Amino acid sequence: MRRVIAALVTVGAVGVLAACTDAERPGTAPAEAASGAASGTGIAPSAIRIVAERDANVRLWVSNQSFDDDPVTIGITIDGVELVARPFYVESQHNWTLVPIEAPAGRHIIHVVSDTGAELRESFTLPDAGRRYALVDSWYYPGNGGRHFTWSMRTTPIGFD
Repeated sequence: MRRVIAALVTVGAVGVLAACTDAERPGTAPAEAASGAASGTGIAPSAIRIVAERDANVRLWVSNQSFDDDPVTIGITIDGVELVARPFYVESQHNWTLVPIEAPAGRHIIHVVSDTGAELRESFTLPDAGRRYALVDSWYYPGNGGRHFTWSMRTTPIGFD
């Protein structure tokens, strides 16, 4: 697992997501992600990419919610296409980073890993039209469960969107 994260961080460091930083807020236009191999969904990898916020049909928000793992390096792929590979700082726990994504309609698989050993794999379906709002949070509080991610997707904006 740590080798996978190290590879993700290395790729991320050379520019896969160079424009996406903790300081990034809505209204910015991060760089497009490099293409990767699809993972059995039938979707062409180049069809999933990071775009300007106004062009995104998926607004994915990512956050580290653990003071004990600060920072935590998070890697996120959708259908094998790497979209995120970088450290996330907890700051005040009210710190989410927007990753605006364009993805075709249909079934997809999101895979989230961290350098702490947490992992999440979920499927979701995008409709032919409309925007979706998604959230990935990294969690760990000693004595209150292990390290894990939470995932949600909805049709309405998240309170801070």
